[in-house]
Amino acid sequence: MAHQQPPRTRAHSTTVSGERPAASGILVTALASGAAGRVAPLQDELTLSFLTRLAARYHLSPRDLLAAVTETDGLQNLTGMLCPDSEIHLNAQARARIATLCRVEPQVLERALPAWMREEPCGKYGAGPVGRLMRGEQAVAAWGPACPGCTSARTGRLMSARRYLAPEQRVCPRHRYWLMYLPHTSGLSVPLARCPEVVEAHGRHVRLLRHGAVGAQAFEVARAVAGAWWQQSWPAEEMLWPNRLAATCPEGADPSWWQAAARDLITYPETVALARLLADRSLQQRTVTESGRHLPYRLGELPRLLTELADRLGRPWLARHLAADTHGPLFTWIHSCVRTRAASTRAAQKVLWRVHSAHRPRALSDLLPRPPAAGTAQPMPPPVKRLRGHSVQAERAFEQGVAHARLFHQQHGHLAVPKDATLGGYPLGTWLVNQRARHLRMPDHHFMALAALDPWWNPPWDPRWRRQWHQAAQHTRAHGPLNAASGFPDTGINLAEWLYEQCARYADLHPEQQRLMASLGIDTATAQAARPPRRSYSERFQMGLAHAAAYASQHGQLANVGQRTVHDGFPLGNWLALLRNRHHNRPPVPADRIQALNALDPWWNPPWSLYWQRHYYRARDMAAGHTLNPSNGYDDLPDAAVADWLRRQCRDYHHLHPNQQQLLTAVGLTPDTVDTARRHLTTRTGTARNRHRAKNGSLLGHRPDQRAGFDAALAHARSYAAQHGHLAVPGDTLHDGFPLGRWLARQRNQASTRARRNLPPSPQTGELAAIDPWWNPPWKSEWQRNYYRALHHIHAGKPFNIAHRVPNSHTALGSWIDRACCHYDRLHPGQQQLLTSLGITPEALAARTGIAPHWHTAIEHARSYAAQHGHLAAPHHTLHDGFALGRWLVKQRYRTRTGTSCPAAGALTAIDPWWNPPWNLRWQRAYHHARTHPHTHASRQWLNNQRAAWPRLHPDQQRLLTHIGVTG
Repeated sequence: MAHQQPPRTRAHSTTVSGERPAASGILVTALASGAAGRVAPLQDELTLSFLTRLAARYHLSPRDLLAAVTETDGLQNLTGMLCPDSEIHLNAQARARIATLCRVEPQVLERALPAWMREEPCGKYGAGPVGRLMRGEQAVAAWGPACPGCTSARTGRLMSARRYLAPEQRVCPRHRYWLMYLPHTSGLSVPLARCPEVVEAHGRHVRLLRHGAVGAQAFEVARAVAGAWWQQSWPAEEMLWPNRLAATCPEGADPSWWQAAARDLITYPETVALARLLADRSLQQRTVTESGRHLPYRLGELPRLLTELADRLGRPWLARHLAADTHGPLFTWIHSCVRTRAASTRAAQKVLWRVHSAHRPRALSDLLPRPPAAGTAQPMPPPVKRLRGHSVQAERAFEQGVAHARLFHQQHGHLAVPKDATLGGYPLGTWLVNQRARHLRMPDHHFMALAALDPWWNPPWDPRWRRQWHQAAQHTRAHGPLNAASGFPDTGINLAEWLYEQCARYADLHPEQQRLMASLGIDTATAQAARPPRRSYSERFQMGLAHAAAYASQHGQLANVGQRTVHDGFPLGNWLALLRNRHHNRPPVPADRIQALNALDPWWNPPWSLYWQRHYYRARDMAAGHTLNPSNGYDDLPDAAVADWLRRQCRDYHHLHPNQQQLLTAVGLTPDTVDTARRHLTTRTGTARNRHRAKNGSLLGHRPDQRAGFDAALAHARSYAAQHGHLAVPGDTLHDGFPLGRWLARQRNQASTRARRNLPPSPQTGELAAIDPWWNPPWKSEWQRNYYRALHHIHAGKPFNIAHRVPNSHTALGSWIDRACCHYDRLHPGQQQLLTSLGITPEALAARTGIAPHWHTAIEHARSYAAQHGHLAAPHHTLHDGFALGRWLVKQRYRTRTGTSCPAAGALTAIDPWWNPPWNLRWQRAYHHARTHPHTHASRQWLNNQRAAWPRLHPDQQRLLTHIGVTG
């Protein structure tokens, strides 16, 4: 059919005498006064279809009728193209003219014609009647031809019509027609005399819709599934669809054209059968049960579901054909069913029945050729269109990502890329994370492009598992089978621990994970016979030492290694931090290992802070290229931070450790140069003080107007010191209503400010020092308060024995004493002097080292706490009868997980089997709260979250939840 020419802007209709009417209303009045009679619309008829039948009653073409209806002052106010598959929207004035012509009440037209008042179009020529023509599947709702038999019975005439049709209205069961939509035509009514199964499927479809909205949603999912099968190559066993195609093909039609046009007709019986199956709640529950609560990777993991589906569709071979599917609308539905646990909540149902745009069947206008152009006999090929929802930019971005993924796969053999990994500056890890997040709504060609590189690019488990498995596979190929019964002795400690963990939880692994482990030679029997690996601390130390040597050769020292430093993938910072802590705590680092580290850097773990050591190396590097001039206070150095640090060392030189003074000699700071620098700083300070005095009239701390207030505060300080013996006052302390703690904090800040500015101490400093010499120590006031607490403990005659750990290490005072003893070498000389008054000397520490602490008291506290609360998931700050139980439990958990000797582990397990769970303790505390207070809002919300996250929970977490009646 040739395309109609677009309507002209000026109307060309004339009256019988050949004269143009003065106004369009005159023509409408003349037509309405004729003998056409009343023309009623069909229910759900397209507005343009109704106008076409109305024009035929007046012996006019549709174009002439539209010209008359939309004419204003000789201009045709009509936009769009008039085609057989068009629809029209009219404004109120045009609708009034149509109502006059057809002699039907406007409310009747509104009820019968769905598009009658859908839109109020705007005209090209201002006010007046307006019409706008629309076409295309995106602009016009689904429609089809009206049944010829029903139309003749309704109108009494043999006329064609078009109606808006829902999926269940495509079949006329009375006259046995399929009402097919065809683009660029007015539709096609296909007889179903040779396909009675289509009419029978229509009856089942109608009964399905009576169950509510789920039936319509299930039909949309089933239509997407059937459409995906239709686009694939049909297997040789498929006989129903070819026979149905041949039975319904019009005479003389091209078979390939008919196969594209009749997609919905041929697949209709299977679509209805599949929709009824998917809408069955019992089938959804069976699907969740069969999955074992694991998200599926391929449909073959659900053999019973596939068998039932194949039997329902009458295709026994279909289960075998679908078993390898890992993508598509059916896989998406099953994945959503398992993920939502087939819940009946609104959110779960929305996820379950969502059909993504990439899975919807392609529009027929994209698949069928267009009608031949004017003057030609060959049809035009269908236009080349991209998938809906995918832009050209998105396709180019995907091609770029696939190119980098292909390069990574060539280098590593897999696509389990870490999230923060980059390749040539391209964020490949982030890109793959985004692709995994949208894998259910990806187009087929995107999914297949990634699956062609690595079939396991998107497994239903963490990609880190895949990286570890790939490492194990490489080890197997290089060194032969794994020896699980001996604890995997030929592998590294990290890989051995991972392999043993998989063996320990083999029964809880995903079926596909079990299949991958079987490819490594680890099946159920092997997993049961596996033994835990033995930690080789010597091997790990040698590995860390090699990385430390490489770092030291590059940087010249190890002080700059922070907690988060990573060297060539090895956590060097964490490794060194553990050694530094062990060097000051039990168990000590072996002497040969300390010597190996000292050979790399003698000050890898200095008795002072690493902050000082790092600044020292920075100053040493600066001194190597510049001459230090103490006479000008190092003002000529280009690095102001180094100059300021050197000035601080000169000021505090006599308080430094002897080894620090020896190190400073290497950068030119000797007692003589220090005196020179300090004289310069004093001179500069005096000049600054004179300028300040000339400007303000008084130095800081010498203002006469503040003296009375200072004396009153000083009286409170004397009273407090007489009562408590010190001025180590917390910041919130009130003494007789006076905020003494806040006042002393200001005095300390002022004293520190003056020291930083190299100003002399104020007179107030001497008055406070006369009350308490340690009122402003160079360490934290909390340490000072603990010191006085220990001193009062001794003066009160209470038991105190450093060698025998009295007070107990698990009390607050005993814990502070333990820390002071462990870090004695790193303390300030003033702190060491104070500890001497407590009897803590190097000799006492040597006697203390050989005596192991007693943990039986801690077990009694743990038993008492568990009897009171029902568990041992105590927070870190928990104190029980003055005993730091929370901190002690943290230490026991750390020892257990690192393989360090923990004699209390057995007793703790007897008290609470889950005192050291393999998951976060916050979860354990929330579980116990929900167990004891199940009716609170927080507990109900937490339990709902556990149901939603059930597949990701540890099997033991699932068992614990089952004990309180919570299941997935």
